[in-house]
Amino acid sequence: MLIVKNSPPNGNIASSWRVRAARGVSLNARWVALAFCFCVTATSFPFSASAQHGGACPAWAVPDMPRTENTYRSWSTARNQPRGVGPRLDTMMYYWTRGALFHLPYGYFNQWGNLHLSEDTEFPDLETFMSNVATHSASNGYDSSTGQYNADLVEDSASISLQRPRMSFWMPSLRLVERNMTISYDYRPCEPGREPPSEEEYVVMFSIEWPGSPNIEQSRYPARFENIRRRPTSNPNYVRRFDDDFSVMLICTPGRGCNGEVWDKERDLIIFIMFPEFLRQANPDDFWKDPVNGAIQLIESWRVDNEEFINGN
Repeated sequence: MLIVKNSPPNGNIASSWRVRAARGVSLNARWVALAFCFCVTATSFPFSASAQHGGACPAWAVPDMPRTENTYRSWSTARNQPRGVGPRLDTMMYYWTRGALFHLPYGYFNQWGNLHLSEDTEFPDLETFMSNVATHSASNGYDSSTGQYNADLVEDSASISLQRPRMSFWMPSLRLVERNMTISYDYRPCEPGREPPSEEEYVVMFSIEWPGSPNIEQSRYPARFENIRRRPTSNPNYVRRFDDDFSVMLICTPGRGCNGEVWDKERDLIIFIMFPEFLRQANPDDFWKDPVNGAIQLIESWRVDNEEFINGN
């Protein structure tokens, strides 16, 4: 759940990503709870295949142009400038999901074209944020008595499924992507003020499906992984791994990308992740490890200690 001082947008929604206000969440002009649905299939994998072949960056995305400092809704190629400027990329904000609280730069939530947040959007402090999370326990499952997620509190299961926003970052640097990935899905996008991406650089996108909080048995994921484990496949594009440290369920489209769910057993952390398929070509056995470990490293760096926010400190 994200809380912002703004009213919900009524803009166009990109076909591969759906953004809706969660049902059951009361909306008002001052405080709005925005929830996101992270929906993509292997047949509609968003990364551009043409990006693999490289090429020169356009004039608006060369190193001597100013770097992108704010989110934006779309890009004017005629004027070589963004349209619909939103909050700064480095604006720190809180994000709570299923018993875990995170504090991170807003720019990592790369759904700029869908959100339409204005440049003067204000993100609340921790006390105000958690107060609003507690107000909407019927849609997010927040249990104010424990500070944890309680599935029994959720009155509409559809609302909790919507609260998994997409995040994007560069490998291997882990920096956020300074390009609106809602309108440009190249995994090596050109960025104003930056050198063209090297062969070692690529974009990873992910969402947090289970954040490493207690009671993972409240989720559908353990049963889902077990069901897939019991149904082996000979399809080389279905990547399955089930062992003590990680469970991996990926679908790869040759020449395009791989996407699916990865369960870090040590942390009880489950993510949905997408990355370019060329990694598999270079390392067929462990190709998924670098992007997954990059996402985990970011998640853990953003995590706020449980006791800190339960006690309101």
